[in-house]
Amino acid sequence: MVREAGAFLEMLQAERGASRNTVLAYSADLKDLCAFLARRKQGPLDADTDALRAYLKSLDYVGMTPRTVARRLSVTRQFFRFLLAEQMRADDPSSALDSPKLGRPLPKGMTRADVEKLIEAARAVGHRRLATLYVMASQCYNTGHVDDAIRFADAGQSAIESGSGEVPFGFEGMLGTVYITVGQPQRWVEQCRALLEIGRDTHTYTRACLVFALIIAGRGDEAMAATNGLVDAAQVTGNPSAVANALLAYGFAFTGEHGLDQRIWQVSQT
Repeated sequence: MVREAGAFLEMLQAERGASRNTVLAYSADLKDLCAFLARRKQGPLDADTDALRAYLKSLDYVGMTPRTVARRLSVTRQFFRFLLAEQMRADDPSSALDSPKLGRPLPKGMTRADVEKLIEAARAVGHRRLATLYVMASQCYNTGHVDDAIRFADAGQSAIESGSGEVPFGFEGMLGTVYITVGQPQRWVEQCRALLEIGRDTHTYTRACLVFALIIAGRGDEAMAATNGLVDAAQVTGNPSAVANALLAYGFAFTGEHGLDQRIWQVSQT
């Protein structure tokens, strides 16, 4: 992490009271930005508007959604405004950047209070789909609610381990996807393995998730080993979605010794 980015993250904690997970998410975005700039022989103090436009274009090229690009743009703008305010730079190259077109808005979703109320009602009666609700709620990190997503993921894992509910088709493997957002893919690895140990994978989804988690954690050899028999097992289910997911995991595991980074994982989810 470059010095300027570190100073910005310290400001987020000290002045804005940002949570640890928020800081980790910002850190991951800034690390990606600085790595891109370094490849162009630039850094935060001398990057120009053209370089930042090229960075945003690269995000679009790898398939990130407009909303994800908009979030990255927001982080970039905040960072360069900070550098300007702290007199580390005399200008703000992000000020001339255009926001991506987000398209038509989606139907209004549930509020946090609505989600909490639904989960609490299911928990109160011991509903068999309680764990399913946690899996669904844990995906809220895609809309920026990282802290809530981690809380739901942890609660979902506890519910599954205690036998409080079931999740169809082995989708509980998706519980840990939020951990890659905060740079902790190993937690996803551990969660997938815990689920597999208690036999919660009827359609090979959790096993495929383990492969993805291992790749993102930089453990390519283990990921390739985990694909052994995966596609055959998925085909036995007769579920085209399970087969497609297994093939996707198999393909990514053998893309090369360096595996795939977080951006490629995000492409696979779009």
